[in-house]
Amino acid sequence: MKLSSLFEEDHVLVQFGGESLEEVIRALVERVCSELGENEAGAIVNRIMAHESRHASIVGEGVCLAHCRLEGISRARAALAVPEKMIAHPAGGQELKMVFLILAPQNQNTAMLQTLAAIARLLSSKAFVSTVTGVRSPSRLIRLIEESGVEVKGSLCAADIMEPLEPSLRLDTSLADAVDALVASRDEGLQVVDDKGKLAGEITTREVLILGMPKYMDLLSNPEMLNAFEPFENYFLKEHKLHVRDICRRDFVAVTPSTPIVSVAHQMITENRRRVYVLDDEKIVGVIYRKSFLTRVMNP
Repeated sequence: MKLSSLFEEDHVLVQFGGESLEEVIRALVERVCSELGENEAGAIVNRIMAHESRHASIVGEGVCLAHCRLEGISRARAALAVPEKMIAHPAGGQELKMVFLILAPQNQNTAMLQTLAAIARLLSSKAFVSTVTGVRSPSRLIRLIEESGVEVKGSLCAADIMEPLEPSLRLDTSLADAVDALVASRDEGLQVVDDKGKLAGEITTREVLILGMPKYMDLLSNPEMLNAFEPFENYFLKEHKLHVRDICRRDFVAVTPSTPIVSVAHQMITENRRRVYVLDDEKIVGVIYRKSFLTRVMNP
C-alpha cells in the first residue's frame, strides 16, 4: 500500500496558522475524527500531548510524528500539517516545521508502527524535506508523497527500528579515551571500526570491568577474599598503556537493514546480546539496542 493513499486533502493542512503543537494536534484530530464529539476529541488531544511531554516523537530535524491507538475507530488514519511559522515542541526543545498525526485502532499496533516506519523513510529523502515547506496546496503535498514511492510495508525490519550511531572508537584509541566515551554514551557499549571504517568489534563496560579485576578471580571460592586487593588496581595500572584493540570483543552480531525484527529479537535473546549492529554493504548504518524494542515497538 502506498503511503500517499492514507492521506486525504481534507486531512492535510498547509501554511496552518497554529502557534502551538497542541493547537496543531487539535486541528488534525478534528479533521480525521470528525465523527467524534468535542469532549472525546479533546481527550484524544490530551492523551497525545501527555505522550509528547514524556517522549517527544521528533524525527530528523523539526518533524513530529504524533501518534496514538484508540478504541472506537475501525482503521488507521493519517494527517499532516505544515505550520505557517515553525512552532516549538513543548518537551523536545526543537522548532517544528511539520507535524504528522497517525491514529490506529487499539488492536492494530503493527499497522501504526508500519505507518510510522514508512513516514520515517519518507523523511529520509532530502528532496522531499527541502520541498515540502514551500508547498501551497494539500493536493500538491499529497502528490509529493506519492512521487516519493514510499510504501507501507507488511512487516517491520531492522532499518525501521535502528537508532543513530554514537561516535565510533578506533582500534588505536587509548583505553583511557575509550572509557571517557563509554561514560558519555547512552548505552554500555560502543562500536569499534578499523582504518577503513568497517566494523571491527565493540567495547563494553564488561571488558573494562574485567580488566580491573584479578586474573584468577574465577578461582576464588570466597569473593570476600577480593577485599584484600586495591579496588580495580589493574585498570589504573593499564589505562594509559592499552588500546581498544587489546580488549575489545570481536564476536559482535550484525544484521542487514532488511532483516525482520523478529529475527533480530531472536538473535538477541538466544545469544544474550544487548545490541545488534546494522550493516549495509559492510558499512555500519545503525544500532539496535534491546531497549529499542520497548521504545520503538512495544511502547512507541
